[in-house]
Amino acid sequence: MMMKSELLSIQTLIQNYFLQRLMQQRKVSYHTVCSYKDAFRLYLRYLEDVHGISATKVSINHFDLEYLQCFCKYLEEKRKNKPVTINNRMAAIKSFMQYVAETAPEYSAISKRALMLPAQKHELPVMSFITKEFNALIQVCDTNTFIGARDKLMLLLMYNTGVRVSELLEIKVSDIHGADSVNHASVIIHGKGRKQREVPLWETTVKYINKYLKTYTAECTDYLFINKNGDELTRSGVRTRINKLVSQATAQVPSLREKTVTLHTF
Repeated sequence: MMMKSELLSIQTLIQNYFLQRLMQQRKVSYHTVCSYKDAFRLYLRYLEDVHGISATKVSINHFDLEYLQCFCKYLEEKRKNKPVTINNRMAAIKSFMQYVAETAPEYSAISKRALMLPAQKHELPVMSFITKEFNALIQVCDTNTFIGARDKLMLLLMYNTGVRVSELLEIKVSDIHGADSVNHASVIIHGKGRKQREVPLWETTVKYINKYLKTYTAECTDYLFINKNGDELTRSGVRTRINKLVSQATAQVPSLREKTVTLHTF
């Protein structure tokens, strides 16, 4: 008689990994789940486009080391992904294969080989600092519009607190504390591993937060950063806005051409 785990298809394992392991057991953030979903969508699309294997026909064998190595090469050569991006994609798949090793031991040999995939080597870039460039970015934000006003608040909070983008997007209005006192205001940051930390806010940041909330009122359960449709702002949305602001500010501060201003710069 077959054991229950032997009846598990790769599709069932993926479903259980997201619904049970990530969301129920580990309670990872919404943005982490979205990031992992993107990695799987990209991999399944790769299997279909390159190997002719549709999502319904994928098996555990298609997560073996050889397939993953070819996928890394595909990301590098076809999609022009940098090592950091490739490592992030593979971290999601390797996390899944660790789950497979624990829950479906009959696949332990494949899981072990998959987990042997080495990380891509890359040089850590020298981080640029921005001062007058930051002021130029602030100045090109058109605060007469919702998008411009939101972009300015986004820049101020990133510069003030040094939050990761995923942390920035998790901030709710209720996480802003003491905004009525510019000298004692702070924001609660929800970090990795469901850890929280409280970060003091500068006077200029607090004053702008108050001005922003008076103009664009929100309930205490609402996320601070939303898009024009009222939905939560995404990582790609933040990246798009930063790139546009950098492009606009470069005309005023040419030194921006010599610096790489990314989400991590802040």
